[in-house]
Amino acid sequence: AVVSTQSTGGMVSAIATHHGTIYTSSPDGTLARSQMLESGDLEVAQSTSLECKSVGVLRVRDDGKLYVAGGWDGGVRLYSCKRDKFLGVVEAHSPETVTDIVLWGGNRVTTAGRDNKVAFWTFY
Repeated sequence: AVVSTQSTGGMVSAIATHHGTIYTSSPDGTLARSQMLESGDLEVAQSTSLECKSVGVLRVRDDGKLYVAGGWDGGVRLYSCKRDKFLGVVEAHSPETVTDIVLWGGNRVTTAGRDNKVAFWTFY
């Protein structure tokens, strides 16, 4: 199915899913949490402005408590899902290079970038 993203702010630069919730980020730094309607449209349940404009990669931890956003500025940011609270940033890559994020072991993050770097870090 192809759906309209007009309700999520238009263009989507990153997308992630968790238990039926669709997380999208737009180039202006807006993160939207949406649900798929029977009509095929996305209904925004909540939206917030991220610390980083232009997110290229977005991942939600398996327990749904945290999400990680890889910005086009090379920074990897950690957020609380419950309150969309910014928790910290790791400047791991050169600008415009974060290509993938893997969350594992509950508190570990691995990122890869077009700058030929792989970064590993642990948070609380």
